[in-house]
Amino acid sequence: MTNHLLVSQLNYKSWCNQRLYSFLQKKSEDTLTAKHKISFGSIQSTLHHVMLMDEVWKHRILGQDTDLDTRVPQSAVSFADLMSGQRKLDSWFVQYSCEASQQELSRLVSFRFIGGDPYEMTVSDILFHVVNHGSYHRGHVVAILNLAGDQPLPTDYPVFLKDR
Repeated sequence: MTNHLLVSQLNYKSWCNQRLYSFLQKKSEDTLTAKHKISFGSIQSTLHHVMLMDEVWKHRILGQDTDLDTRVPQSAVSFADLMSGQRKLDSWFVQYSCEASQQELSRLVSFRFIGGDPYEMTVSDILFHVVNHGSYHRGHVVAILNLAGDQPLPTDYPVFLKDR
């Protein structure tokens, strides 16, 4: 994957998150924490999961360990902290991808999955996963909102390109 494409996709992820968080910022805490039959139980817990996993992948890229032993958020984090934390992580990933050389993007990163299994991925594969993982869970959040009759702003890639 080329650096240009990764930069574009990580900018897209950041833009999508900003749109979604801006929309959700107007919602009540009850809406954000209401229980749903989705992987992480609520909108806020889903967003927390994405932020935690982004943090884990950042640490792996940097060769740092993390003490996280579950993908399921155990502690409550305020919506404001989630929004701020995700914005910082999105900025880090964009900046990192802008500065990464082809050699860096091809570098193999060895790590253990949270379940314990060892694995290796290239930096570019990790970055691509970070983009896809965020899209997957934003889809969960938008589905919940749509079922409740809410219509967040569209986050289609052509809308992002047009908006830029």
